[in-house]
Amino acid sequence: MNPFTKIVSRKLRDEVKDVAGSRRTGAGLSRGLPLLRREIGSALGQLHVPPVDVYRKDGKILVLMDVPGYSREDLEVVVPETTETDVLRVRGQRSTVEEEPGEVLEPVYGERAGSFDRRVALPETCLTEDVAAGLDGGVLRVEMRRVAGTPGVNVEIR
Repeated sequence: MNPFTKIVSRKLRDEVKDVAGSRRTGAGLSRGLPLLRREIGSALGQLHVPPVDVYRKDGKILVLMDVPGYSREDLEVVVPETTETDVLRVRGQRSTVEEEPGEVLEPVYGERAGSFDRRVALPETCLTEDVAAGLDGGVLRVEMRRVAGTPGVNVEIR
């Protein structure tokens, strides 16, 4: 059983017990179901993984990641301190929403706040000193220069 299933199963079991206990005391489902929704929403929010596309373009690798609602300050593009890499790491953190300055809304259900840490396997080794990143219209665009090498060999499939 994966960790997510364990968490949700445990929370669901506990909340069902709470709802059943509340029915006996007269509080009913009106108290139990919002708690259950909040717990499941929190577990789901922790599993946010932005979709990504990887392309080859003019001697570069282009990575496009959908991150709607994130600002430049919410995102971090990380490359290793080596000269070459075949993995790109992107982290994002969005905090709670402020309706007005200083007034933080209490989340009941939502997916706007949360974080992700995504490692993207690159199809080829890239140089880490030549990386450009930009954010436009909710799409993070990262370009990395490919390391020059042999084009590869076709292998016969038997």
